[in-house]
Amino acid sequence: MTQMNQSVGNMDQNINQMRMVMAYQMGAINAQMDQMNTRMSPMGLMPFNW
Repeated sequence: MTQMNQSVGNMDQNINQMRMVMAYQMGAINAQMDQMNTRMSPMGLMPFNW
């Protein structure tokens, strides 16, 4: 039984790790998208043009 519980605990850890990695990647992708949007939109470039 203890072995069974241990493997379940490991699975939980792996799932949590995966979630954190996914969240981190999503955040990185969103940040990149934001950068691209400001670079591409005329409004985002306005201050630099003045």
